Amino acid sequence: MCGDCCPQLGAMFLKGEGMGEILVISDVHLKDCSDARGKLFLELLAELRGARIKQFVLLGDIFDFCFGGSKYFREKFKPIGDALSEIAQSGIEVLVFEGNHEFALKQLGWAGVKFVGRKPLRIALSSGQQVLLAHGDLIAPSWHYKLYAWLTRTRVVCFVASLFPQKLFDRLCLGLSSLSKQRNLQRAPNSRRIVAAIDQWARPFEVEHVLVGHFHCPFHSKRKYGCGFIWCLESWDQPNALYLGERGIRRLKLGAQGQKLSFATPRSE
Repeated sequence: MCGDCCPQLGAMFLKGEGMGEILVISDVHLKDCSDARGKLFLELLAELRGARIKQFVLLGDIFDFCFGGSKYFREKFKPIGDALSEIAQSGIEVLVFEGNHEFALKQLGWAGVKFVGRKPLRIALSSGQQVLLAHGDLIAPSWHYKLYAWLTRTRVVCFVASLFPQKLFDRLCLGLSSLSKQRNLQRAPNSRRIVAAIDQWARPFEVEHVLVGHFHCPFHSKRKYGCGFIWCLESWDQPNALYLGERGIRRLKLGAQGQKLSFATPRSE
């Protein structure tokens, strides 16, 4: 199923690939920096310092829950912020999208890191092609989800949330996240319907490629309303990334959690 493994991520970017353009990661759903997933993610960030890529994009839901307006969360995820700031200082543009599990991320205040927020972002590649990036939860949402997404980000709700004991608030929200995940696992995603909705949503932007996360479903499909492809990133239940380089867009698989970082490049999809 997979091709040859690269010995290390740094070797891939620094030696064998030439100058890459973008590395994209989504839906890591970190609960803590010290657990197996947190350690693997920090190891990845350490590998990326000075790598030969122009942009590193975190496409939302990097955290299973994070409220950037709280000192508790700023301290809890400080190792992530420090590592991302070091990547930015090495000359790589770091872009952080806000997913549906994250709130007020801009208030984390990580030096050198650009917080995109919730809106989609269009990026031009050196080839002249355009790529549209978005977390994905606001693509063709139901009216009640749109209302929920708006209400939970109002100043009043954020202020009320800040009054709760933050450690208890964190545990509560992580518990709700776990229940939501279990519920979603019982429903098989309709990838055809998702692709059609994404393609229609992206049509006014006039781009070739569309990259989204959120759906935890690793598909890619040729666009009906464009000459490129729609790519959806898998969640970090299977640690992965999308790499946009001189050879096009490729899906990359990381090694097992807790092991030395390695990448496997799947055969052409």
